Amino acid sequence: QSPGEKRSKNLNKTVKNIYTVAGFLGIILAFIVACIPLFCPMLTTDASVTALVRSVVPILGALFFTHGFFCASEGILLGLRDLKFLGRIYAVFFSVVPILILRVKYAARAGAKVGLASVWNVFATYQ
Repeated sequence: QSPGEKRSKNLNKTVKNIYTVAGFLGIILAFIVACIPLFCPMLTTDASVTALVRSVVPILGALFFTHGFFCASEGILLGLRDLKFLGRIYAVFFSVVPILILRVKYAARAGAKVGLASVWNVFATYQ
């Protein structure tokens, strides 16, 4: 094997290991999110707050399940020094997400039914 082939093989193995750990992290985080409603009685006695929290648990579970994969991907891009692509992704995030959140705000002002799930759905859609 040439040094380039060996490096490529080692890099692929490392990336696979990183994504395996990211998958396990996602499962753990999704489990923690699924347990959030169990702690609601310790924090509030208001049934409407508890119902609101329970309504966003599936969205949060999906977001946190994928969180490890996105963090791992960012780390791999940093390791490969692909800063140009990563910078563009951050630029899109910091310009698109506020616009979408403002649209939710304006929809609420116009009388549309907007709730906590609407805000989290913006982040889930972006991700």
